[in-house]
Amino acid sequence: MTIVPLIGAWLAGSVLIASGVLKLGRTERFRAGLPALGMPSFLARSRWFARGFPAAEAVLGLVVIATPNPWSRLALGLTTALFGVFVVIAIRASQRVEKVECECFGGLSNGTITGVTVLRNSVFLAAAGAGLASAQSPASALPSPWLPLAATAVVVTILVLLRNARASRTPAPARASTPAPFPDEPLVLTTFDGVDIALAEFHDPPTHLVFFSADCSSCRTLVARFRWWPHGLLEGDDLQPVLLGAAEDFRLHDEFAPLVPHALYDPQRVVARHLGMTATPGHAYLTREHPLGTGWTAGEAAIEAAVVRPGFFTETHGGITEH
Repeated sequence: MTIVPLIGAWLAGSVLIASGVLKLGRTERFRAGLPALGMPSFLARSRWFARGFPAAEAVLGLVVIATPNPWSRLALGLTTALFGVFVVIAIRASQRVEKVECECFGGLSNGTITGVTVLRNSVFLAAAGAGLASAQSPASALPSPWLPLAATAVVVTILVLLRNARASRTPAPARASTPAPFPDEPLVLTTFDGVDIALAEFHDPPTHLVFFSADCSSCRTLVARFRWWPHGLLEGDDLQPVLLGAAEDFRLHDEFAPLVPHALYDPQRVVARHLGMTATPGHAYLTREHPLGTGWTAGEAAIEAAVVRPGFFTETHGGITEH
């Protein structure tokens, strides 16, 4: 019996169980972070996927740990493939200009995807791959098949308690990040024709600025819905799209082409950074009382909820927001 592959299999299964359990009760947070990870839009916008994926993770991990071969080995093969996907997603997200947040372990960590996330996922992938080299499953290698599962239960319980303790010590985060102090130099957005408009011009009427970047798949998904939003604003509000880059960058994408002549531009992302940019698509709401906005909102669902009055889509467009 080789101990290393068995430990790898147990670790891989335990990670999936922990990941699934820690996401329970955090469906909307998990769903809000999916678009920024580059997930296909039909998955990123699906409530069923956001609700079902954590349970699927936990069940897959249970099969790896608590069942004999061939079921454990089959589940471990699927786990290895899944960790491979996680590595690819982490690499792509870590290379983005904006920070990308992930509910990977349900609030246990700060959630920002970095090179450390790539390394962590690579270790999990290696553990799962090593587990495939074992002729035995974790459940059949020990005198009692319940021992590996009991060890996992202890670890997961500790992680949940740590997460809850961390959450109780940390004040609830604001709806969005805090903007930077107002700079000495004026902040301006630029029209397609090259005319600079001071950010102060967007305080009255109160204005929703929605920021898109050209390399953001969730931005391309969201812009198709953006065209409905002017009809769903609260009375007295205004709405402006802001493209982070040059017009030429956005003309390459069919989704953005109709918006290019009518959008505002922040080519160096100066305004976005002063408004507290974390990820795109992003949103800031500017008012006279909050000249640098009330904070940065990221994620398709969160942005739409901030901009459009409640019930607009379901009442006016026959439930277009139900996914």
